[in-house]
Formats: sequence, C-alpha cells, structure tokens
Amino acid sequence: MQSEPLLSVILNIENSQENLNRSLGALFACKNERPVEVRAAVRAGKFAAPQILSVYQRSSALFSFTLCGEESPEQSVAKEIEKASGKYVLVADGGDVFSADGLSELIDYLGTLSSDAVFFDTLENGRRTPAARAKNFTAEGRIETFLSQNARAVFPVSGAAIRKEFFLQSLPRSRALGFEETFAIAPLMFAETAYYARTTVLQIGEARAERDSVELLRKSIQKALGLADFFGEMRPLLSDEKYAFLFRYTRKKILNAYDAYVRAGGGQDEISAFDEKLRDKNMPLYLSAGERSLLSYVEKLRKSGFALTKLQAFAVKLCLEVQDDFS
Repeated sequence: MQSEPLLSVILNIENSQENLNRSLGALFACKNERPVEVRAAVRAGKFAAPQILSVYQRSSALFSFTLCGEESPEQSVAKEIEKASGKYVLVADGGDVFSADGLSELIDYLGTLSSDAVFFDTLENGRRTPAARAKNFTAEGRIETFLSQNARAVFPVSGAAIRKEFFLQSLPRSRALGFEETFAIAPLMFAETAYYARTTVLQIGEARAERDSVELLRKSIQKALGLADFFGEMRPLLSDEKYAFLFRYTRKKILNAYDAYVRAGGGQDEISAFDEKLRDKNMPLYLSAGERSLLSYVEKLRKSGFALTKLQAFAVKLCLEVQDDFS
C-alpha cells in the first residue's frame, strides 16, 4: 500500500508548455518511500498543456490538474493548496524545471526535520551549490534571509516547502498578491522554525521576457498597496514580533515602489491616483522612522536615497497604521 505523500508540489502553468515534459518527468522520477503529489493549476490558451498533463494523469493517482477560469493565478493556486494532501507544500512556476535528485534530498530533509519550513536553492546558469545542510533559522532571521538580496549572496535561497496548515491560515480570499507575498512571506508569518538546506531542487528553465520597466513599477505600486491591506488584516493573527517585521518590510516595499516610479518618470496622473488611494484609507499619520516632524522624515528619506516629496511621504505614512512599539 502506497504511503501518504509528505510533499505536495503545486504548479502554476500559464501559456507555456516549454520544459513541461522535462519538469514533470523529474517530479515522477523522484525516488523516495514517500511519494510526491503533484497538482497543476493550468491557465491554458491555445497550447497543448492539457494534452501533456492528461498523459501524466493517467499514469499516476497522485497527479491532477485543473483548467482555471477567469480567476487570478494566485487564486487558482490557492484552491489547489486547499485540496493538497501533503504535509508540506511547494509552489512553483510552470517554467521552472525540477531536479529529481534535489527533490529526493528535499523530501529526506522534510522527513527527518521537524521544521515548519525548509528553504532550498535553485540551479541557474550551470552553477550548482554544494549539497550540505546549513543552519536553522528562527523568528525574523529566517524571513530576512529569505527576502534580503544581500543575504542571497551568502544564502541564495530561492524557494521553500512550507507546512500546509500555514498556507491555509494565510491564503488571501478576496484578492491576489504577488506570488512571493502570497506563497512565501505570508505562510512563514505563522511558522516558528525554518531550515536552510543547500540543495538544488529547481532550475530556471524558461527565459522571462523583458517587460516595460514603467509597467513593472506600476504593478509594484499596486502590490505595495495590496501588501499594506493584506498584512493589516493579518495583524490580529500575528505576534508583535512578527507584525513588527511585517511593518518594516511593507514600509520598505511601499517606499521603494513609489520612489522608483517617480524616478522613472511615471505619469503624474497615476502618481496622484496613488496618493489618493493611500489617503482614502483614512489611517492616522504615523511617522514610522521615529521622526515627529514630516520635514525631518523626508530629509531622512533623501539621505537614504529616496526622492519623495513631502506630500508623497505623507501619503506613504497614511498607508501604515501601526503601534508606537513598531517604530
């Protein structure tokens, strides 16, 4: 009798079949006593992903796929997570390619460790990092390492397998955030321990098309707004320590998005609309940098490399409703 899966892999497949056979083949070549469940959320256009996936579905009871409708990719993936049967969940993009050996090693970690999450590397440009266990992270350290670009030079973490229960606590119901926030940061808010395993589980298999930088910045602003709302809703569920980290992270995202858009020459109408959306939240003014003067706060931002005006800095502050403890 086949044992229950320890890991459920959720694939988000959008308008591409490149590397699909290769990736699925590696998933099913994984040699472990505990099988891997694979669930795919497919946003299929005029390509052959459903036909390819049907072949795998007939060969394994632990593989299934869903053709999605008009819902967002994040919402589609969230539904698959709810249906997953594994103790841990790994969310991946359809353009990523799995390493069968790396996946087997990851499952070994999951089976022997008691951590709430296990981070892993990717294989990019032919570079492979040594397969060696590194360290445990607790509290903010695990999240800072996962998110910090500087830390990635030392710990190039690119993904995580997280216990399913934390996804269920944190999945957004009414709107979709970016994949990083929805499927990495949010579930980690409920975790107490995380393990960094320097093992290659994925390689980036699909070249991402370069998109217009202003359009990307526009989207980053919208995501920053969504983050402020989302983590505001999560406040009652989180400890003060975790919320303090979320506040700092969200503030940095908002400032970076806003400042980059202004520097890139984003349309004044859109910048004004962003100001208005922030002010419409009707949140009390809070000077998160610990400054009681808006002018000194703006000066502090400028010294840190931000070019926000007083009005723009005021709008950012209105977006963040926090306790004095979190300055």
